[in-house]
Amino acid sequence: MALNIPGGGTLAFAMMANGNAKFIEADAAGGTGTVGSGTMEKVDTTAYNTSKITGDYALGVAGLDSWNNRTAIAGRLTANGAGIFNGRSRGRHQSGMFTTWTGYAAQYTVSDTTSGRGIMILPPWSAECHRASIWFFTSLTRENCSRMEVDPVTILTPLLNGVVLRQQSTTGKFLQRLAEWWHGDVPYRALRVRCGKGTGPRLTCS
Repeated sequence: MALNIPGGGTLAFAMMANGNAKFIEADAAGGTGTVGSGTMEKVDTTAYNTSKITGDYALGVAGLDSWNNRTAIAGRLTANGAGIFNGRSRGRHQSGMFTTWTGYAAQYTVSDTTSGRGIMILPPWSAECHRASIWFFTSLTRENCSRMEVDPVTILTPLLNGVVLRQQSTTGKFLQRLAEWWHGDVPYRALRVRCGKGTGPRLTCS
């Protein structure tokens, strides 16, 4: 199926059994236009409130800085339902350099209760970056939200986007799932090949 979006752009998408959809933008030709991919997800409007974001969450974001260096961050947050995230731990990987942080605090608020949109303010990701980062997010359900950084893109503040997912922290479940990974799961990776001074094609493998 195809979907025409306001402002130009044609998306080819496929519905999934759970009511969500996956799409690709399919209107680039002759070296012009844009390409991309993503998902459409059903929402729970009762989750459009700061107090609904509570409990333990896992976050994962990735993107590029102003020099096209790849950056990724993964971590764990605990929300108190009143606008404060207490960070248990996080890891940051930027072009081969890995750093780990523990014991940090962040702020969040669902500022638009009709659409679920809000703002997160996180502390600096590294000792070299001396200012907090600002993130736009959309609350999809009580279990997850999509997020995107909105700071100016520099070498120290890459443009990142990803998801925050509620953790099911039942005793023993993490170890159980780790053991299950060795029985039939297929790994999937995405990477870029650097050619000279530029960035080459994006590759995926499994």
